[in-house]
Amino acid sequence: MEERDDMVVTLDMPGTIAEFLQDLDMEDDEIEAYDGARFINRSRGYTLRVTATLAVHRAFLSRCWTFEGGDGIESSSTERSAYRAYAQRIAHAEHDPSK
Repeated sequence: MEERDDMVVTLDMPGTIAEFLQDLDMEDDEIEAYDGARFINRSRGYTLRVTATLAVHRAFLSRCWTFEGGDGIESSSTERSAYRAYAQRIAHAEHDPSK
C-alpha cells in the first residue's frame, strides 16, 4: 500500500466529515488539501471535492474514527453513512488508480 500513498486522487468528501475536520488541528499537507478543495452544493448538504494524496485522504478519514461507531461509541446514522461513503471512495481509488 505504501507505493500508493503518494498517488494524487480527487475524491468527494461528505460535508459531515468536512465540517468535523474544519475545527481540528491538521498537518500542513492536510490543511493545503482542505483549503484547496472545491465546494460542491448538493440537494441535501454539500461535499468537498478534495485533490490530495491517498495518504492525506486516509489521514482525514482516521481523524473521524468516532463516526464509524461501534465499541460503545455513539455516532449518528448520518455520521456512519458519511464515514462509510468516504472510506469506500478511498478504497476504490486504492484499487482503481484511474479514478
